[in-house]
Amino acid sequence: MYFKIDKDRTYIRIDTANDLWYIWNLIGPGDVVESTSLRSVEGMDQKKPVRIKLEVERVKYMKDIHSVRLTGKIIDGSPSEYVQLGRYHSFDIRKDSELYVYKDWSEYERELLNDALKNSRELIANVVLIDERNLKILNLYPIGMEIILERDLPYSKMSEENRDRIYSEIAKSLTSKKIIIAGPGFEKEKLANYLKSDHDILAVLGVSYAEISSLKELFPQIRDIIAKYRIQQDLEIVGILNQYIAKYSEMVVFGEDIKNYAEGNLELVCVIDDALESKEIRDLLKIVEKYGTKIYIFSSESPYAETIKMLKTVGIRRY
Repeated sequence: MYFKIDKDRTYIRIDTANDLWYIWNLIGPGDVVESTSLRSVEGMDQKKPVRIKLEVERVKYMKDIHSVRLTGKIIDGSPSEYVQLGRYHSFDIRKDSELYVYKDWSEYERELLNDALKNSRELIANVVLIDERNLKILNLYPIGMEIILERDLPYSKMSEENRDRIYSEIAKSLTSKKIIIAGPGFEKEKLANYLKSDHDILAVLGVSYAEISSLKELFPQIRDIIAKYRIQQDLEIVGILNQYIAKYSEMVVFGEDIKNYAEGNLELVCVIDDALESKEIRDLLKIVEKYGTKIYIFSSESPYAETIKMLKTVGIRRY
């Protein structure tokens, strides 16, 4: 992502699909957005290019097609003969989209902007989870994970010939030269030996199963690899939350109860990303930030987001 903040508006250019996660979290109901678009005009067969400014009412992240849809009422635009003020319009924000956002960024939103500028382009590595029966390949991004291949392995027919054929398929499926391999047993070492001539094997590590659930075992073992990325911050924040839940549960508040402590009695508020589609949640964050509360947004794709997914918002009280 590239952005430039001017006096009353911010120019944003979407450089990668990862940028869309940041856009989804940065723009919400009530924000004003301006971009170019094609719009149907009564009496004309073809859609006309127009520049439209709208006040956002709904934000929808369509991960499967790598798009964020911003929908709201038109408040300005040009050419004026093609723009009907007060009518609804949607921008489909994708890679290479350009837009202007008219808003005063909060502190946590500025942190997200800067995080996007630094990290959104990067694919950290591929993670390969493998044992004698299962295989999963994931893209590891600064904000979370994406499964790119999942299949069963023919354990009973795993001859050396079959193994080489399967390993060749794995190599063709990889999207990064940097590889982290994990699993129980010895299959991970055999795969690492096969791949090492053409790939940078960052780590070969033991975990209980070749399943997504084992990522919780994996990530503490690769702290040095993910240290500068947001996903490491996820791990640290979850550690703080778990400590409070275990030892000082009376200081932890959830969901609607957070409102009762919003004005000055919250040290930390954690929010799952999809909750930010709610104007009510965004307004709540504006209140708590006035009192110096740290706000942290979890990606739904983070392996550490399970608790936050269920509760949507979690806070730690000051007293």
